[in-house]
Amino acid sequence: MSELRQVLVTFALLISTFVAAEESRVLLQALQDELARSVDGLELEGVVTPHFIGYTVHTDRSITVNASKGGLENVNSGKSRRLEVEMRVGSRELDNSNFMSRNFRNQRVNRTLAIEDDYALLRKQIWLATDNAYKNAIEIYAAKEAAMKNSQQQATLDFSTEEPNVFIDERRSQKLDFEDVRDFARELSEVGQDESFIYDSDVMAFTNQHVDTYLNSEGSHFTRRDDTAYIRVTAWTQSDDGRYVSDYLYIVGRSWKEIADLPKVKREVMAMHERLKATREAEPLDRYNGPVLFQGQAAAELVGQVLARNLINFKKPVFENDSIAAMFNRADVVSSLKERLGSRVLPRSLSVYDDPTQSTYQGVNLVGHYPVDSDGLLTRRVNLIENGSLKTLLTDRNPSEDIQKSSASNATGAGPSVSNLFIEGTDGLSDDELNQLLLDIVEENGEDFGVRIDRVANPFVQISGVPSPFLGAAIGQSLPAITAYKVYPNGDEELVRHAVVQSDLLREMRNLPGYSSNISIHNSNYMFQGGDVSAFTGNVPVFVSIITPNFLIEDASLSYMEGVVRSLPIVPHPHAN
Repeated sequence: MSELRQVLVTFALLISTFVAAEESRVLLQALQDELARSVDGLELEGVVTPHFIGYTVHTDRSITVNASKGGLENVNSGKSRRLEVEMRVGSRELDNSNFMSRNFRNQRVNRTLAIEDDYALLRKQIWLATDNAYKNAIEIYAAKEAAMKNSQQQATLDFSTEEPNVFIDERRSQKLDFEDVRDFARELSEVGQDESFIYDSDVMAFTNQHVDTYLNSEGSHFTRRDDTAYIRVTAWTQSDDGRYVSDYLYIVGRSWKEIADLPKVKREVMAMHERLKATREAEPLDRYNGPVLFQGQAAAELVGQVLARNLINFKKPVFENDSIAAMFNRADVVSSLKERLGSRVLPRSLSVYDDPTQSTYQGVNLVGHYPVDSDGLLTRRVNLIENGSLKTLLTDRNPSEDIQKSSASNATGAGPSVSNLFIEGTDGLSDDELNQLLLDIVEENGEDFGVRIDRVANPFVQISGVPSPFLGAAIGQSLPAITAYKVYPNGDEELVRHAVVQSDLLREMRNLPGYSSNISIHNSNYMFQGGDVSAFTGNVPVFVSIITPNFLIEDASLSYMEGVVRSLPIVPHPHAN
């Protein structure tokens, strides 16, 4: 404990020297004082003691507005603070992390903190959360030890050794304007309100000023600003056969002013409505096996939903019993690429890297940027795939047998995550060449047509009133198309609806016949499970930027999307005439 005490002496100097203008000195002092007390006092006779304590305080100032057809449905703004305590007892070799039991408890405890800078109140709240975290940790540790003895399971190193860092984010937030967000959402929701083919539509406008304040017993301290904003517009209707047809617009940025160009967004919403109308009237795609060209947003979703989730390292947990192990194995949280380290997983002309240090690319702001990760490690570029060969996976401080050191890729505290994912190639084709290659494969296979997909559903964009197209689908094995076309040899195209790709797309990406030389940049949300896979924290999607070419898959299977069929409205839309 003497080294920890020396660390806490250093913190006293840091608080007076490095506190950013927007960081509460009172909060920092309360955290530091309670951390010092916990390092000295959390000890019971005959019981394991902490080897690591980490405090993260998440402070949010947010505005959320929901509107529909020109009317406000929900308006909310406020400030909140949440404390997250990471408590590890035992040693780096064996602690309370990475254990799966019926209770699904992990080494992190969360509680709400007062938003006022009341030192005495904050100390009491931090103290109580720390006490709870320690009691929770020693119970998990005892259960983990017993499970290992009973089952002869072998544990690997539970916590990596990393150099402590101090980082103070000097960036400042733009001022939040409640009336601006409110009026924007209301006016945007008026677009298309008189269109009789649109049964329902919704607008959600969200902007958030987020600050993480972090302190741990190793000497790391950081403040990190992580502001985000998004505009989500959804709409749905029904085709003549009673099937739901939906579409969405999702614009993500680092600040409200960055994305809130009302005339531009209105044009994008009107374009979405035109797509919806055309898709509603299109014929469904029955079954298809053959080449598929993923273009634009669809290419980014192919990367985000299929490739990216398999670039996350996981650590096999210690199980309480065989039934828990069986449940885990059915949950499919394991990377399909983990066993292919050192092997080719993409064409040799493609490389993939993750780089959270980049804030912009080709003039576009990247939402996956963060300067320091949630474990206090300074971020860096990580080369994942080089010349088609898988070199490593993204990992946090929960090492596995294959990867012992963190890649500083823990964006959220919920495990390692993709941030800004770049796919680069040296043998890309022009758009015309790629389209011709699609038709060449169609001709070679003797097919009547090929398929091009421009837009794919995202599992984190839920459309109110419409069943999710991902229900019952295996993760990464089903991509429901929103905008897809049959492409005929003579160049004609035919819009189709309710097509879903159901193939082992990760395997198909290993031998892509072609990809484009042009790239596109897409900002969106995904959720990745990795690191200590026992630390379930609920669905916590992270903001991700994907920079990717278009991809031609040689052999994909598409089928008619099974789903709910409802009778059409009995009385016509009020604006039908």
